[in-house]
Amino acid sequence: MTNFVSNGCLSQREINILERDISKYENNVHDATIVNSKGSYKDENIRSCKVRGINFESYPSTLNILQSNMIENYKPIYPKLDYSKISELQYIQYVTGDFFRRHKDVINNGTDQRRVLTMSVNMSDPDEYEGGELVVYSKQSSEYVLDKTKGSFLIIPAFMEHEARKVTSGKRKVLICWLNNSFQLLNKFRSDFDLYTSAKLMLDK
Repeated sequence: MTNFVSNGCLSQREINILERDISKYENNVHDATIVNSKGSYKDENIRSCKVRGINFESYPSTLNILQSNMIENYKPIYPKLDYSKISELQYIQYVTGDFFRRHKDVINNGTDQRRVLTMSVNMSDPDEYEGGELVVYSKQSSEYVLDKTKGSFLIIPAFMEHEARKVTSGKRKVLICWLNNSFQLLNKFRSDFDLYTSAKLMLDK
């Protein structure tokens, strides 16, 4: 798998703070939608789950934890991005039968700012659900699966394909955040990623 994927696990103190904040908004969720350049729409054949968009200004401790971990774990991998601000946060609940099929997170929203990094944090204990694995796909079609330990996280380029597999029982809670940068920086990032993965593919042959 490419070095452009970073994984780690939050400390118990960080998990406790995130859970404290989640308890304040987890009951106020709604059906998830699909977002593209034309807007948002609901399609339960592609995405079935409940979501809540979070205002970072109301939860500064959550913002600090996610942003500091993104900087600590990804800036050494790719320092050319602007890490000054995480732009979006979602809380997601997957219950039995829920999933999000293979997709990318980069959205052409008509502005210069685009998603460049996706960070996914598992907020459920492994014994609280079955299925529901977060799977990331590389250009070589290999897979990376997120550890189900509570507090485990992955940080990936937003243009990498990934999916949340169907939860077969229980409930999986997730925090997702994105780092947005200019379209120019996104293109440079994507170009460097393509060069790296192409070179790695040649070496692996």
